[in-house]
Amino acid sequence: MKKLTSRSLLLLIASALALAFTPVLATAAGSPLAEAASIKRDLRSAPYEQREEFITAVNDAVTRLDARIAELGARQAGQAANEARVRAQEDLKSARADLDGKLGAFATASAETWSSVRDQALSALSRVQAACETLQAL
Repeated sequence: MKKLTSRSLLLLIASALALAFTPVLATAAGSPLAEAASIKRDLRSAPYEQREEFITAVNDAVTRLDARIAELGARQAGQAANEARVRAQEDLKSARADLDGKLGAFATASAETWSSVRDQALSALSRVQAACETLQAL
């Protein structure tokens, strides 16, 4: 595998996050979903040496996610509560708290632990995104 430059890593992360925040229906090869899966594989291989750029891009994504969460909260505020919506809001709150913990692990990540820390942060980010989509669908 070729080494990613800082610029290409940031572009990969930005592209993956843009695709992650866009509902996608197509699944054929060459489709946006297939491209997103390819980009996610590349993100999961971001080396320890590029952690600063990776962390910056993830933090930017979290900022955008927080804005989306606030927007969802404002939209949901005027709606009658139901069991599914309450559960979805709790799931989102739990996922967001878990993401904070995973992001905190960046501070103590070493070359030996980087892969695990990076992958757990990406998984937590995906979980928050899924929780947002679930809440938005209600």
